Amino acid sequence: MSSATAFLARRLFSVRGMRSSQRVMFLVAVVGMTLAVATLFVALSLARGFEHAYRQSLLGFHAHVVLLAQGEVSDATSMLAALPERVHGLTEATPFLYREGLFIGKGSIKGVVLKGIDLQDPSWRERFRVSGNSKGEGVILGKAVFPGVDVGETVKLLIPKQHAGQSPFLDLAVAGTFSSGLYDSDSQFALIDLEQLRKLFGDPSDVITGIELFLDDPERAQSVAVSLEEWLPPTLRPVTWQELNAELFEAIRLEKTVLAIIMGMLVLVAALNIIAVVTVVIHARTREMAILSTLGISRRQRMKLLMRLGFTPGLWGTLLGLSLGIVVAFLLTRTSIIPIDPEVYLLDRLLLDLSPLLCGIIGVFSLGVTCLVAAVASQKLVSLPIIEGLRQAR
Repeated sequence: MSSATAFLARRLFSVRGMRSSQRVMFLVAVVGMTLAVATLFVALSLARGFEHAYRQSLLGFHAHVVLLAQGEVSDATSMLAALPERVHGLTEATPFLYREGLFIGKGSIKGVVLKGIDLQDPSWRERFRVSGNSKGEGVILGKAVFPGVDVGETVKLLIPKQHAGQSPFLDLAVAGTFSSGLYDSDSQFALIDLEQLRKLFGDPSDVITGIELFLDDPERAQSVAVSLEEWLPPTLRPVTWQELNAELFEAIRLEKTVLAIIMGMLVLVAALNIIAVVTVVIHARTREMAILSTLGISRRQRMKLLMRLGFTPGLWGTLLGLSLGIVVAFLLTRTSIIPIDPEVYLLDRLLLDLSPLLCGIIGVFSLGVTCLVAAVASQKLVSLPIIEGLRQAR
């Protein structure tokens, strides 16, 4: 095929060579692919954003491995001393104690889990976003326990167990508030010094609910738990952060899979419009195709022309869709256009993961679907009898 014939062929089967009605169909195909790709990107970014936010919040509030006691444990000093040698990559081992009580404040009553930890250890402040002065005796409330509570205010704690002659109502000063990023934790937990919690409930000076282990790599939690199972006494069992939140992450994985399938089908349906574009153009250019064939254009070259014609709207739709999806995701992240209920979604705002990897995966998927659809359409249309076009040329 000569260069003049090649130029003529590309000219005839390009957007410029289309009629007005065909250009409208081309534009509809591009818009459909753009909206489908943008929807797929926003949906998967939202699912990945929630998963990332849950993971970060859970790892900030809960330990990577928890040595839970069957009941309660006393005298764990020797075990705490031996843990650094037994656990590779251990950054911190902290005993904790759980107790339940009712807080009365701000005109309401809230059931709260009191978590006793060593507040004198400064490392815990790195895990909790604390506002206020947390030094000295007092309680650090989750920010959703009593919204709007001020540091220094007094709240009443009703405990089910008290010493003889002691009132069940105890006054505690609010030393600060913390934000874990998860509504459940912020509305149901309060932090208090371990020794103070033992005194309030009249517990022995060495009783604990378990030991929290923090690792340099949270993904090693499962292997660490397995290695500790044989060494720990029967009264303690290791539980990883994945096990504690298995149902939550399983639900997120299922949601991502369903969204990917449904939104992927939207991309496929949008790509099917390309068949309509190619079909209309070919039937309108049957005469020109026949003339080009007589000038020496081969079947393979005709196939390339039709593939290029079908691939163009898919390419434009993919690029525009990813751009639109990034803009929409950015606006949803930076603004509160769509408010969410933290009691339902556990988070107080939408979080989207604008990952370059996700852009690449969606782009490859969209272009792959476009190529497949364009190839199927071109394979069928290139086989149209040329004799019919020659008759039309008379």
